[in-house]
Amino acid sequence: MTVELKSATPEDRRRIYRQIADEMGDSQFYARKEVLDAIPEALHDSEPLLGLTSGYAPGGQRVLALTDRRLLLFNAAKGSETPVALPLEKVVSLRAETGLMAANLYFRCDNDDYAFGDVPKRMADNFARRMKQAMDDFTPPPG
Repeated sequence: MTVELKSATPEDRRRIYRQIADEMGDSQFYARKEVLDAIPEALHDSEPLLGLTSGYAPGGQRVLALTDRRLLLFNAAKGSETPVALPLEKVVSLRAETGLMAANLYFRCDNDDYAFGDVPKRMADNFARRMKQAMDDFTPPPG
């Protein structure tokens, strides 16, 4: 599913987030309203939201937003801050490791390693699958 979130009404955004949470495997999707409000502002024009997940990284709870071009890392405690934006063409590896109750997502972008933990297992697998597909489908802009 691809969604034009930037131009959606607030009511449509809530519906879209609920649909994505259901598709990712967590109908309870935990993200502060401030983070969900910040996501559309961080998107470029015509940049669809492909997936969301939440978990922990150094510094606290984070929300990962996946688009067809970037991976956006939001600080869940400070939703209004500008997210860390990682271009998909610079992500060189991605893996999900599952435990009994939760999973961890690991990815490398340029020379930096990122770890994202305590992700519900089903969400981690679905998010990793969707991210791998976005990386495979990515076409750099001309020029």
